[in-house]
Amino acid sequence: MSKIDKLYEEYFNISSLSELISKKREIGEKDLINRMKKEKKILAEIIYETIKPVNSVEFSNTFYIDDGTIAPTISQGLIKYGVNATLVSPYVKSKNSHNFNTIKSPVGYPFANYEPSSIASIQAIKNTGVFITENNIDAYLKRFETYTGFGVPCVYATSGSIIEIVHKIERVKSIFSDNDNLDFEMDIKSEDDIAAGIYIIRRK
Repeated sequence: MSKIDKLYEEYFNISSLSELISKKREIGEKDLINRMKKEKKILAEIIYETIKPVNSVEFSNTFYIDDGTIAPTISQGLIKYGVNATLVSPYVKSKNSHNFNTIKSPVGYPFANYEPSSIASIQAIKNTGVFITENNIDAYLKRFETYTGFGVPCVYATSGSIIEIVHKIERVKSIFSDNDNLDFEMDIKSEDDIAAGIYIIRRK
């Protein structure tokens, strides 16, 4: 399977080859990338307006479509607001630049560089302005509770129809609802036919 096919598979949660072929006919590669760019732009705008972080860490399953071209990410949108952004993914090469760093993480274990296992790693967590993910929230439950315990807000970001966004965010809300030490905030925005939303988890 090509990298662009994997992008379709991940974005639309496709489970069969026939579904993949149908979706590629319906939505061309350029249209998909442009839609993703708009979604990430909206998400970055909401996060910046709400939290105004100096720096950010995004846990993502993003991969290179081809050499030098990366699928759109929230991190790239935050850079435009002057945020020093770090993207953590198993599908990127570790690389540092002026205000955008990428960290290659082990598959299924994105927290390798942000485990509170030493004084240095705890300080790195505390120095982070916000942790962000669009991935399945279940894998991030314990880590996000740990990060908020250090005073760092965490964001679950999603896009799609308004109904889909509300459904996903309500599910995330139910997961964290038993923790009385946390505060929550939801924000949804739409531009044209594209909607995106975030669920912010903070320490009280």
